[in-house]
Amino acid sequence: MMHTGKLKEGVAVMLRWYLRPNAVIRAALANPQTSMRQVAAALLFFGPKKIILVQSAEHGRWGLPKGGIERRINNRVESLGRAVRREVREETGLTSGDWNLREYICSFDCATSKPRGFGLWSKEFHVIKGLVLRDPVGFQSSEISEVRAISLDRLSELSELEMRPERRLVIMKMLSLCT
Repeated sequence: MMHTGKLKEGVAVMLRWYLRPNAVIRAALANPQTSMRQVAAALLFFGPKKIILVQSAEHGRWGLPKGGIERRINNRVESLGRAVRREVREETGLTSGDWNLREYICSFDCATSKPRGFGLWSKEFHVIKGLVLRDPVGFQSSEISEVRAISLDRLSELSELEMRPERRLVIMKMLSLCT
């Protein structure tokens, strides 16, 4: 199943399901010439009506815990599950005992017309749903200035200064896929 749409000028997003996301990630990372960065993200639920968001220390905007899927020693590619666990630990302080990985939600491409280096900025996100067992409030790192459990009602009220509109729309779309 595939969902496509244009979120705003210069930004296109395509949501899709892969039967085997790890095989897709390995294939993409096997080609070093690929311009699409592979990213693991976590949509973490804290109770029935809240999700975990992290605030970037660099630009102050809110988003999901996420980060690049890495090539390991001998060019082996990190699995999606391992990458999500690592990013959640790095960005929220939650260890594997603090949250349960539930299911693969979707993958989506996000490309913008803004030049980055010699080409266009393009990422392929792979999203896993999780259930958080404890509130990570108070965690900080060099990349993250704050971690917060945000009410789903409050998510739509965040200003453009707090969250990019395209991020909010993508999160709202992922939430609709979870229900």
